[in-house]
Amino acid sequence: MPYLIDSSAFIQAKNMFYRFSFCPGFWDWIASEHGKGALFSVQKIKEELEDGTDQLAIWAKTVIPGGFFIAPSADVVTTQGVVSQWVNAQAVYSPTEKAKFLSKADPWLIAEAIQGNHEIITFEDLVPASSTKVKIPNVANNFGVKTVSLYDILEATGCLLKV
Repeated sequence: MPYLIDSSAFIQAKNMFYRFSFCPGFWDWIASEHGKGALFSVQKIKEELEDGTDQLAIWAKTVIPGGFFIAPSADVVTTQGVVSQWVNAQAVYSPTEKAKFLSKADPWLIAEAIQGNHEIITFEDLVPASSTKVKIPNVANNFGVKTVSLYDILEATGCLLKV
């Protein structure tokens, strides 16, 4: 099963437990899994990462292998519209939360997952159905897309990170 990685997994890894300075093995693992055809992300995630000026932005621009960030196909563009319409139709979500979610890469990530039969790696958690917040796991679940944590994938792939 190929996986798509959300920006939260990149950002939290860089900021916390897999910093470039002491855990280069994590970043090598990403390239390795991509080389096996098992790990990707989407172009909109790359754009989000490249907006920064830190080491993650530099890595996204220069180090990550070509083809890692998938450009949207016509089918993904259409599906992103369907995902966006669904989010907008949910009365429980606040207008501010809808706008925030739809302005980011999240609907594009979900649309690619739907079209490419991917699972999504994210640090976001499923929130109660009554929540006004729009979260990837809730929206993805509605469309039959599974979300998993980064730790689950590291364990499943037998990744042994060396510092």
